Amino acid sequence: MNAIRPLVRDLTFQVFGRALHPELFDTVATRRVTWRDAVVEVGVLPTGHWIRFSRHGFTVWEIASDRTQALPELGCLFRGRLRQERRLALLPGGCPRYEASYSLEVLDAEAFDKVHDEIVTSGKNRGMLHAFPDEIRETSPLSHLVVEGRDGLVIASSFHTFPSERAIVRTVSMFEWARLPGQ
Repeated sequence: MNAIRPLVRDLTFQVFGRALHPELFDTVATRRVTWRDAVVEVGVLPTGHWIRFSRHGFTVWEIASDRTQALPELGCLFRGRLRQERRLALLPGGCPRYEASYSLEVLDAEAFDKVHDEIVTSGKNRGMLHAFPDEIRETSPLSHLVVEGRDGLVIASSFHTFPSERAIVRTVSMFEWARLPGQ
């Protein structure tokens, strides 16, 4: 294991229906995207990512990190270990509709190197790519986040690599809300 990334067995995926304090996180890169009356902010963590969706005073936070990340109990809508594959759908407070899926895959060395290279290539052309330094290996751990959307829908996707375990974590999150007449 390297000092930047936790072991994949220690990863968690959590969703909150309330505001969280950004200073809770050791954020290394951020991006903010606005669609009319909705705002999505994403942050890369050494252990994963956070996504904050806000619209009309309503907030949903998604956090993919390790289990040592200090987070409150209040407002937690979902908390689970990040293992294999899982899908979830929530209607926090009725609006917006939130759906997510995540998967963890451990690959052989050749397949991992190929996927890692594809993430680097994709990250150069779209989204936010962050490479973490690794003094032990040639292959640096990566985080790649992409946020896309239109009025009424935002989709955020991420890839996180864990070279010491040849593991890839993938998440896809959807925030959907009804558009008001005339929009």
